[in-house]
Order: sequence, then C-alpha cells, then structure tokens
Amino acid sequence: MNSGGDYYVISISEQDYGAYTLYHDLLGKKVLVAENFIKFIELAHRKK
Repeated sequence: MNSGGDYYVISISEQDYGAYTLYHDLLGKKVLVAENFIKFIELAHRKK
C-alpha cells in the first residue's frame, strides 16, 4: 500500500511473520508499524 511516498508491506520472515513494516522510499529505512493486522488497522484509524 502506498501512502504519500511511504510503502507498507507485510513481513514474511519467520521471526516476525505477518508484522507490518513501513518502508520509506527515499531513505530505504525500515520501521515496524504494527505487530499484527488488527493493530495496523487501529493505527490507520487513529491517524485520520
């Protein structure tokens, strides 16, 4: 999902499977956004 230049992707590594990770397209920085889909949706609603 693209949100104003930031890309949200689902991690598929075994350590944090299903965790949502934020990739910034300019810096290439990886930041954990939420540990599961429910938390990701809650976060998205809070930002509005």
